[in-house]
Amino acid sequence: MTLTTTAPSASLSYTAARLGTVAVAVDNNAGLSNPAQRSLSVVTLPAWAANARSGTWTEVPMAATLASIDPAKSPLHNPNYPGSPEWNGSTGQWSIVGAWCGAAYDEATDTMWLGVGGGHSNYGGNEIYRCGFFDAGPAWTMVRPPSGAVGNLITTRDGRESTGLYADGRPRAVHGYNKWVYVPGVGPALAVHGSTAYSAAGGKAWSAFINPANGEASFSVEHTGTQYGTTASGACYDPSRNAIWIAPSSTGNIYRYNIPTSGGAHTGAAASLIGSTGSSRYYTSVTYIPGHDVLLVGNSVDDTGNSGTWRVFDCATGRGYNPAFNGTRTMGGVGMTQPRWVPSLGTVCAWHNNNNRTVITTITPGANPRTDAWTFGTLPVSGSNTVMPSAPVSYGTYGRFAYSPRLGGFLVFNSINGPTYFYKL
Repeated sequence: MTLTTTAPSASLSYTAARLGTVAVAVDNNAGLSNPAQRSLSVVTLPAWAANARSGTWTEVPMAATLASIDPAKSPLHNPNYPGSPEWNGSTGQWSIVGAWCGAAYDEATDTMWLGVGGGHSNYGGNEIYRCGFFDAGPAWTMVRPPSGAVGNLITTRDGRESTGLYADGRPRAVHGYNKWVYVPGVGPALAVHGSTAYSAAGGKAWSAFINPANGEASFSVEHTGTQYGTTASGACYDPSRNAIWIAPSSTGNIYRYNIPTSGGAHTGAAASLIGSTGSSRYYTSVTYIPGHDVLLVGNSVDDTGNSGTWRVFDCATGRGYNPAFNGTRTMGGVGMTQPRWVPSLGTVCAWHNNNNRTVITTITPGANPRTDAWTFGTLPVSGSNTVMPSAPVSYGTYGRFAYSPRLGGFLVFNSINGPTYFYKL
């Protein structure tokens, strides 16, 4: 059922999302500050989300974890079964979560995508996974097996790092960081590929667009520019421009890749330098704030992100700003999680907590986010909450923290075989 309303208030979507048996997903026409009309889709929630109480965490009843479909454990995929496959690297499938790797999340279908992960010496597998979370029992599935699997017997430790590809033409595994984005109508995309398995040398600074039907990749031209660092870079999708913003590491520069309207998402010109935040960074996150048309950029200068700062970037003028950020930041890992803009709350939310693991941090802009102070806060945790999320992977949470308008809350997971957690707004 679809309802149409004229310019609904923020409180409408928030209230509707908290109803016990239905969720209302608001099409916010992101990027437009005052849309004339928005559609409200009323759908029945899966029981685990419908029964969740506001301000509490719950464990999602997963029907299949990533570990349960590890291609190394299957004779259908592993040519060396029961031994280790050639692509397994030093830490195996764990690496697609544990070795600096994130994910892309499609809010329209509540599907999470990850893959081409691990990288460096950790893992050479480049398989693609997805999980639909709007299910009674969400299950991870493998869309495409790794290069080197049964039926495609190639060597992945082949010294071809500089090409960015294995011998079969598929992308080499990389640390994904905050580089995954989801492009509506296209699919998941690794905004910039970069240093690859196994040496972490070479690689290509191109965007890899994943076909959601078969997991195959199409590549853009290389994005070039001064200090175009691909390691620990951040990215986000901008629906108002149908573009991807890319914030390379080791610089303050901000680039934009415009997705063509025809010919395939990979056929656009190289990403253009738009401006700079004025602050060099290492681990990076980028969040688009619709209405204000700015980016919130998390700048980490160390391996933990605890000494990081925040900058604001004006998408139209290419100018960086350094407003005040007031209050106490409860999360660690600036640049090591993917903050999510929540239109119904008018705030950015983030999670990467070794301590206070039930707490989701809010980062709320002022009236003019370029110059007015932003405020750190937290989402409320009910006194009836009994579930404590597991500790984050020390190398980062990245896009494995996701916001779902339809489910009315946030998802996060920290291992290939442990629980996935859901916080209900």
